[in-house]
Amino acid sequence: EAPPARRPTVGRCALSGTVDSGSSAHLIDCVAQAEAAGWDALLVVIDTPGGALEATRDIVRAFLGADVPVLVWIGPSGARAGSAGVFITIASHVAGMAPGTNIGAAHPVVGPTGQDPEEAGGEAMGQKVLNDTVAFAESIARQRGRNAEWAAEAVRESASVAADRAVELNVVEVIAKSEEGFLAAVDGRQVELRGGAATLRTAGARIVPVEPTLRQRVVHWLSNPSIAYLLFVIGGLCLAIEFSNPGLIVPGVLGAICLILAMVAFSALPVEAGAVALLLVGVGLVIAELFVGSGLLGAGGVALLALGGVLLVDRFDFEWFVEPSFGISLRFLVPT
Repeated sequence: EAPPARRPTVGRCALSGTVDSGSSAHLIDCVAQAEAAGWDALLVVIDTPGGALEATRDIVRAFLGADVPVLVWIGPSGARAGSAGVFITIASHVAGMAPGTNIGAAHPVVGPTGQDPEEAGGEAMGQKVLNDTVAFAESIARQRGRNAEWAAEAVRESASVAADRAVELNVVEVIAKSEEGFLAAVDGRQVELRGGAATLRTAGARIVPVEPTLRQRVVHWLSNPSIAYLLFVIGGLCLAIEFSNPGLIVPGVLGAICLILAMVAFSALPVEAGAVALLLVGVGLVIAELFVGSGLLGAGGVALLALGGVLLVDRFDFEWFVEPSFGISLRFLVPT
């Protein structure tokens, strides 16, 4: 009597929110764990507006060089794979989308106002960034046998399509309402790995969730301009309390921790060095106001904190593919 067939095993990890150094480290770890454990495939669930180009390249590099099939599902309904998510999706061996999802809009924009690279850095710089990004998208699509023309259009024209249209254009292969339905739909497909062709065994698979490490969670959480700015302001105010009431200790310790976390966040974001200097001077003026009591120093400190928040995200950093909403909005800045 033949032994019972082994139940296939599929690892599962998720990409939600912006693509940053924390989320890229998590996805790269997912690929490494899937290879080490000998899983039949790795499922990546995506819902992202975009993120850092360098982090995107790291993820794409891991997907293209994986020795295990990498399956991407954009879901659940209402999710999207915007900007950087386009490159990650087309780098997978097989991709699917839930009904009511969309993919596209990969044109690079810069700064909190969503400027076009040509407007921000001139025609030569804009063309350089655009051509490089188009070539990046086309090369991934061709390697995976997907629609390279649409990939280029998504970058040049910010093209975006819904799930059914994405299947027609050969951007993704499957429409599935759930993760289990997606795994069942792709079962039996042939994919090309570095070691040769492989047949997917994913129907009825045991799904093993792969959670990000604490460090990856912290870096991902900190990769938000509003969080970074808030930590900096709280740290500065805590130090002001400590200086005006020496010996309290707790405000000083808390302020130092917040400032350190803010600096870590700044290192993971495309920030403007001049804006950070404005924030430092603003905090210094607020602290000085406690000892001078003129009113002018405090007002100047608040003004510099506000100006530093407006200018914090670097408008001329072309390494990010994000929506115009990325940055610190006035609705957050003013009450802070």
